[in-house]
Amino acid sequence: VAKIINAQYDVAKKIIKDNMDLLDLIATTLLDRETITREEIEYLVEHKKMPTEEDLIKEKKEKVKEEKEEEKTNDKKVEKTTKKEEKKNTKKDK
Repeated sequence: VAKIINAQYDVAKKIIKDNMDLLDLIATTLLDRETITREEIEYLVEHKKMPTEEDLIKEKKEKVKEEKEEEKTNDKKVEKTTKKEEKKNTKKDK
């Protein structure tokens, strides 16, 4: 058990060491702002800086656009499946 704990402790230390710059950035940002949102943390991780209001608005618009495209794709899949089912039912009726 001690061997497993020590191994995982070493893994945790490596993760922290590898991400120290990001941890410092998040800590500094929290000292400046006191609170940050999940979206801001995600932006920090991806861009290594805090987003401006324009950046956040742009990201939200992109997410909405992606969601709409995904919804269209799902609608097409449902439509295609429905048509297949209708054909099956039509064949069964004959």
